[in-house]
Amino acid sequence: MKKDLRRLLPLVLVLAMLFTLLPMGASMSSAASGKNFVVYFPNWGMYNAAHMSMNVGMIPWNKVTCINHAFFTIDTGYKLVSTDEYADFQATFAHSEGWDPGMIRGHFGEYKYYKTQYPNVKVVISVGGWTRGENFHAMALTPSSRAIFIQSVIDFLKKYPFIDGVDLDWEYPGVNRAKDPNDQYDRGCPGGPEDKQNFTALLREIRQSYNNNGMSGKLLTIAAPGGYEKVDLTEPNVYSQYLDWLNIMTYDIHGAWDTITNHQSAIYKNPNDPSGTSPVDIKNKYNTDYIMKHYRDTYNIPASKLNVGSPFYSRGWKNVVAGTGTNGLFATASGAPVGNLDDPGSPGGQNSYAQMKVLENTPGYTKYRDSVSQVPWLYNSSLGVMYTYEDETSAAARCDYVINNGFGGIIGWEISCDTSNFSLTNTISGKLGINSTTQVAAPVFSPAGGTYTSAQNVTISCATAGAVIRYTTDGSEPTAASAQYAGAINVAGTTTIKARAFKSGMNDSAAASATYNIQSAQTVAAPVFSPNGGSFSAAQNVTISCATSGATIRYTTDGSEPSSTSTMYTGQINISSSTVIKAKAFKAGMSDSAVATAAFTINGGNEGVDLGNPAGAPATGSISHNNWDGDGVYDITMNIWWGNNATSWTVYENDKIVLSGALQGNSPNAQTAVYSVSGRANGTYTYRIDLKNRFGTTSTNTITVNVTNGGTVQTVAAPAFSPAGGTYATAQNITASCATEGAAIRYTTDGTEPTENSAIWSGALTITQTATIKLKAFKTGMNPSETVTAAYTIQNNQAVATPAFSPAGGTYSSAQNVTISCATAGAAIRYTTDGSTPTSSSAQYTGPISVTGTKTIKAIAMAAGMNNSAVATATYTIGSSGYPAWAPNTAYSVGTIVSYNGSNYRCLQAHTSLAGWEPSNVPALWQQA
Repeated sequence: MKKDLRRLLPLVLVLAMLFTLLPMGASMSSAASGKNFVVYFPNWGMYNAAHMSMNVGMIPWNKVTCINHAFFTIDTGYKLVSTDEYADFQATFAHSEGWDPGMIRGHFGEYKYYKTQYPNVKVVISVGGWTRGENFHAMALTPSSRAIFIQSVIDFLKKYPFIDGVDLDWEYPGVNRAKDPNDQYDRGCPGGPEDKQNFTALLREIRQSYNNNGMSGKLLTIAAPGGYEKVDLTEPNVYSQYLDWLNIMTYDIHGAWDTITNHQSAIYKNPNDPSGTSPVDIKNKYNTDYIMKHYRDTYNIPASKLNVGSPFYSRGWKNVVAGTGTNGLFATASGAPVGNLDDPGSPGGQNSYAQMKVLENTPGYTKYRDSVSQVPWLYNSSLGVMYTYEDETSAAARCDYVINNGFGGIIGWEISCDTSNFSLTNTISGKLGINSTTQVAAPVFSPAGGTYTSAQNVTISCATAGAVIRYTTDGSEPTAASAQYAGAINVAGTTTIKARAFKSGMNDSAAASATYNIQSAQTVAAPVFSPNGGSFSAAQNVTISCATSGATIRYTTDGSEPSSTSTMYTGQINISSSTVIKAKAFKAGMSDSAVATAAFTINGGNEGVDLGNPAGAPATGSISHNNWDGDGVYDITMNIWWGNNATSWTVYENDKIVLSGALQGNSPNAQTAVYSVSGRANGTYTYRIDLKNRFGTTSTNTITVNVTNGGTVQTVAAPAFSPAGGTYATAQNITASCATEGAAIRYTTDGTEPTENSAIWSGALTITQTATIKLKAFKTGMNPSETVTAAYTIQNNQAVATPAFSPAGGTYSSAQNVTISCATAGAAIRYTTDGSTPTSSSAQYTGPISVTGTKTIKAIAMAAGMNNSAVATATYTIGSSGYPAWAPNTAYSVGTIVSYNGSNYRCLQAHTSLAGWEPSNVPALWQQA
């Protein structure tokens, strides 16, 4: 019996291990219950407008089944760590908790919240990626190093139970890749043949640790290569049993590292693909169809476990050689254009899909589609640029491929590259049947938008029970991250409210909008002058005040009625001659004040008298201050110790006149005058004084006063633009706002800094061509805001007319004076004669171009606010002596005589001429006649 028991024991242990290691539980069955739509979310997207400055709340949660958070990495101690602690755990978002122990902020605070709203959507931590897999090989090398990593994963999942598992993006086991010296973020990814078994062991041990820690429901997935030769370095037939699914990276198949343009993510192979077949069969096996079936059929992985990759970005080439390939596809090229996702120092032609949509509508670009591979490409023949990418049509075809072949679903790299309305995401979720067929009812406003004579308390309701309403008041579209409606919104001035309702398991509602125009019956109080006009023997410093808090005062001194664009009152007005001041006060949501008027008559101007006998300009005076305690109240004292006195003085504070008045002198005795200062805020102030009499002017020394215990003057909030600066295909209506109530926004469009005398922003500004706007906000009693700048590039659909040559290109017996014209008034023409494509830096056409010999002229026309014209080309061949001019691409027979550059040549051998084969440099074919 003992012998028999010993023989049975290994079998019992093997069975026990199998039951322990098999990936059992809900996570394994959930992948097969419906199609997966896995999207990567980049934690760095929040920093970059090309990534929509994206945060977790902007993800369309009801359209996806799983979110892969990219990226965590493995440190040198083999533990799981974030690549950006600030973004992941510290940044402030809509649902960030506090700073007390146990509270969560950053992206993970958002995950915690949204998992309560969308509990069926999985959130997985992706580890590694192309640039951060430097420690995979060393970590997987031994059981002890693997155990350290796996324990850190278990600890992490225990600490953040709302996270559903991990996704390993090791690119790639078995490959030893050095870091890219042109990529500052890339750390390379060491590897060796031992990775084959170690990778399998790592996945097996993670699954076992899940089961041992009561985490059998946690997900374990990988990003798997789209190149078959890399797949064959591992054991997919073994390790797949431990995985919930494999995300196959069926993109980046081709890129600017190739010298022939191609598709980065072809669904099916194209027989015309010029790629090689050895040592790697790229032509036949680098496509989605082949690699997916390679995993399924060669390694017997269930199709339901295999997800197909979809790129939400482009790859591109520049220097595409015209005449090669077909419309830029399968064409000779070198290098990559700089995309909006690229590091300019190491570009890959990587544009977000949102940017590709812009380029699709940019003149010069033509969109094509490969009916065999079922993917599009974009080509600009003038620029020599080609892009390969995914669009809604190819994404739909990719989904059909998944459905027809029983594969698990789609992975999208990555969600922040989609358009602002998530057109790729919506296409994929709709095709896979993920998005709900039921839509939340649109919000309803009460009262409805309209014109009212008083402030309104606006309520928003939704007929869908349990829906959450989100709203904005800045003109932007509401998203799942916008402010949540919690009660009546008080509208005291003209305001547009936009609202959208959300509910887990349903499609978001349509956006509802209501504009409220509040024409308040309340009138701003009339301004008050101090002093209130009259006759004075010396210059006066006039102040203007208004009893209505937050009102802005505007004034004139030329007799005209003040308006909202008149000079804004910001401090004392020095009146040194007879003047009439008119003032009016303004405040948003209230009627403008009545006009206040004050007339000042200055008798004798600023000049006093000298009772003594001056003989020249005032003696040089000196000034001092008594602000020893650093408060904002002090005196500036001027002394002329002896000599000629002054009969007027002008006091400058920070190089601005704050006082100009008369003085009484008694030359040549000493003279003293005091300027009293009060109410200064903390800061540094400089003072000097100009002293004047009938003989001339002298200046005192300059002193500095530091106020450290004075009052605090608040600064006006910086204005904000809507929409933000950027590149747009059509004209834009730009609005500006300021969070400081009652502040007046001033602006310029000529590049200068806005001042209190610049144009006032009074409504939307329509931008029809490229422009730079600068804003600055002002309010009486406050420091002006910082200057805010936004540049708008308008790429409208109107293009400059194509230039025309006269005479047209052709063969002529004598030199020609070629003129170039353009039907678009005011357009500038640029041209080249060396065969290159003209640009804005090429020679500008100013008059006839003399052409002798053979010459090709290319021209392009440009005008502000319009797209550049198409390139026009004309080739001129000038003959002589009555013989035809030599020309390329022409069949010649023996004995033919041609003219070339003023000389005649006889053909010695029948041939067809080629560009560059000139009679003068091919003596075997031609002889001078």
